[in-house]
Amino acid sequence: MLTRLAKILIATTALAILPQMACAAESTSTSTAYDAASSGTSYDATGSDTGGGEAVPSDTSGSETTYDTGGANTYGGTAGEPTYYNTNDNTGGTAGEPTYYNTNDSTASGDTTGSNSTAVATATTGATTILNGQVTVGAQWSTVTTNLDTVGGDVIVQSQGAGNVLDATTFNDTHVVSTQDAGSTNIGSTIDATVTNVYGGVGITGQAFCNSINISTDPAITDVNSTQNCHAQDPGSEVTANVSNVNGDVAIASSAYGNTFAEDTNALTAPATIRQNNTSNVFGTANTVIRNVGGSVAVTAAAIGNNAQIVHYSTAGAQPSNGQ
Repeated sequence: MLTRLAKILIATTALAILPQMACAAESTSTSTAYDAASSGTSYDATGSDTGGGEAVPSDTSGSETTYDTGGANTYGGTAGEPTYYNTNDNTGGTAGEPTYYNTNDSTASGDTTGSNSTAVATATTGATTILNGQVTVGAQWSTVTTNLDTVGGDVIVQSQGAGNVLDATTFNDTHVVSTQDAGSTNIGSTIDATVTNVYGGVGITGQAFCNSINISTDPAITDVNSTQNCHAQDPGSEVTANVSNVNGDVAIASSAYGNTFAEDTNALTAPATIRQNNTSNVFGTANTVIRNVGGSVAVTAAAIGNNAQIVHYSTAGAQPSNGQ
């Protein structure tokens, strides 16, 4: 049998060993355990994954779907930042519009070879959209009466009466949707001019029209959809001129239109849809007396119901215009 002293020694030894065993067990439970070769999954020092529960593949080249450290999709480009696409094919965007590429934003710089987009030679940084709606029902009439004698330079006399006018000049890709309606009682212009003893030249011009559009652009795309309706009583222009003793040239013109459309562009693509409807009586009159002119003389008058003129400098990739 053990003596009392031996029992005390055994108990003391056991108490000394127990804390060491407890410490060893605690060290084992808090150690960081992970498989370093587990398909790109990584852990922090506390054993938690860094992808919010999502795997973090090592490939960040953009050819596959990648994740940032928060587990969000990047769809290529720099990890954690989205890529924007505006394609000109059937996968997105509007057909014929320019395509923008960038790994981080929607500007025109950056990657131009995205697998989900169609490459273009040049991407523009902006576009102009014009939505125009004009209606006039009142009377518009312009009158000029002038008497000029002894002029050392040139003489210019102009008068214009109009219902609706749109004049647009842009250097961006341009999209225009315009509707003009004129139902005025009277639209017209009158000039009564007496001009004598002019050292330079003389130009006298009278114009009247219900609706007028003039578009001048210098972009890659110009897309126009125009509707003009003239139901005014009698858009007309009348010029009465007495001109004498002019050293230079003399040009006198009187013109009236129901609807007039003009486009001047060098866009690669320039579709235009033009609708013109005129039910008005239109007249242009020029009454002139001209004497003693040192240069040339031109007197013209025109009365036109509907007029459209398109000047397109580029033919590559252009689409035909539709006049209705």
